Amino acid sequence: ERGLLIHLTSTVVLKNIVVIKPQWLVDALGKVICDGSLHIDKDEFKHVGLEEDLTRTFEMGLASRDFLDYVWKGEQVDFFLDLMERTMLLSRWTFSENELYLIPSLLLEDSSVEKENIKGSRCLIDFSNNFLPNGVFQRLLCLCVAHSVRGTESESNNKLLMEPRLRRNYGIIEFEPGFIINLLEDEEAQSITIFIANCEFAGKCLRI
Repeated sequence: ERGLLIHLTSTVVLKNIVVIKPQWLVDALGKVICDGSLHIDKDEFKHVGLEEDLTRTFEMGLASRDFLDYVWKGEQVDFFLDLMERTMLLSRWTFSENELYLIPSLLLEDSSVEKENIKGSRCLIDFSNNFLPNGVFQRLLCLCVAHSVRGTESESNNKLLMEPRLRRNYGIIEFEPGFIINLLEDEEAQSITIFIANCEFAGKCLRI
């Protein structure tokens, strides 16, 4: 039987594990990235004291370490976290005292956002000649949040940067004090628009 071997080496944890059954990865990630209303037993999580963690995960896209430890049964948790972070499915969330991880694909959508009401210079990424693949915008959110998180790692910036405000199709993220961007996905127009509140940061945004 012909199979596929996957070996990622970007971190020590990833380097130490060789995956020879991709379905094992799919099954593990599917325990987190799923439709909670269909595939999650709320009573089970209530019974083990993780009801609040479950709600936060599927309403805010923020999963606690305890929640992830439970769904993965404490097995290879660091590996899955590193894998999801490296593939932009997850980002560390340092805007809370708790150990949380942002999973953008679990965010709720906000259909009320209108680009005409967003001020600032804008950059349009147009996919209308082809199509905007599912998950691209959520990975962009993940990338931007990861960059913002790096900005909070210095003690001087930690209390200055605002907490990102995110939805599945929209986000407001501050990279450094005063450097705020808005991101908006338009599925109908097959486009992503990036708005920069202060045009002085436009060049820096492109470098990021």
